[in-house]
Amino acid sequence: VRDDDEIWKNEMDVEKTTNDTLFDAIYYRNTTVEERLGVEIKQICQAGNWHSHNSWNSTLRNAVLTKSGDFDAAAIYASTGSALAVEGLYYNVLDVPYVNLDQPWWNQTIRDELTLFDTLYFLGGDIVVTEIANGMCIFYNKELLAELYQTQNINLYDTVNKGEWTIDVMTELVMDAWIDENSDGVTSDGDTVGFMAANANDGGMDCWAAAMGVKTTTVVDGTAFRQKISVVLDDYIKETGQKASAEQVSELVKQAEHVYTATVSFVGIGAISVYFLAAKKALPFVLAGIIILALGLIAVLFFCNKWKHRAMKFYYYATAGAFLANFALALFMTVNKGAKNINLEYRSVYNFVVSFVNSVNVMFWICTALFLLLSVALFFVYRRLFYKASKKKGSS
Repeated sequence: VRDDDEIWKNEMDVEKTTNDTLFDAIYYRNTTVEERLGVEIKQICQAGNWHSHNSWNSTLRNAVLTKSGDFDAAAIYASTGSALAVEGLYYNVLDVPYVNLDQPWWNQTIRDELTLFDTLYFLGGDIVVTEIANGMCIFYNKELLAELYQTQNINLYDTVNKGEWTIDVMTELVMDAWIDENSDGVTSDGDTVGFMAANANDGGMDCWAAAMGVKTTTVVDGTAFRQKISVVLDDYIKETGQKASAEQVSELVKQAEHVYTATVSFVGIGAISVYFLAAKKALPFVLAGIIILALGLIAVLFFCNKWKHRAMKFYYYATAGAFLANFALALFMTVNKGAKNINLEYRSVYNFVVSFVNSVNVMFWICTALFLLLSVALFFVYRRLFYKASKKKGSS
């Protein structure tokens, strides 16, 4: 049995032969490709599992954004590296020349399931050793099954082949399998149990979902919609005696299909997200600069002004103005029911914008309350300093 770390480390490239059948095959495959194509395959290893995926994603993101050319392909940890696709960092494999995805060494299921709107960012197949090495499966104890269900003659292979193997069937078989071997009345080490998951954290729940046919993506197909609306239009024209040419009906159906697909499609976000992420790195420095500037202005106003109450008056005016500005914006958005009255062609973008703007509206109300409290507090501080200054002036 090979160590998991060895599988991950040698999946794409092996430095030398080791008398291991799998790793030697990878070595000879790569040397053959290098000789035929006149290239050099160089593997850069970096931990990229769930616990270290942020650093892995950052390394790949930086390489793409800076155009360093460090990587031509990446063997990603599917649940984390896939997030970079929406940032526009991956090539569309369907546009890459000389890659024939119809060849049997490519995983056709991955190709079909992950192709959305003529776009595919990920591949799987024989090249991905961990696709098999780290695959999840269920083993069962034949002797224990026969012992527990002696009279039923259960054949789990037949159950699977007939498509009758479900989570309910498994639950029914394992729920009465517990044997309290040490007679302590509780489930403990040494007992016989009906089910045990190798992964104590989640039991491979993503694999359970995939095995049960749970879909995580839905392709928007306008074909059924187009056929249905064509039938409805034909019936309507016949019933009302309207005159319309086949070309006019076809164009109307085409436009209706466009509106339908547009209401459930999410476009453009991936293309612009890369620029937001690039700007995101500068935000801490921008925020720090603003804070330093604000503190500097406060220091100048307070310490360079002979009359402290005047400086406090400026602070009071500023916070009161900020309160009024935030209150006006929050009130305007609330009266107009947030962003519900905006008109956007794409329903998904509409939902995105509405959610965002309504969250901003909540933020404005929070800022309004904070600036109100702060301006009231500064007003009383200003009045106190003003009276002190007035008495001091009067006494002098």
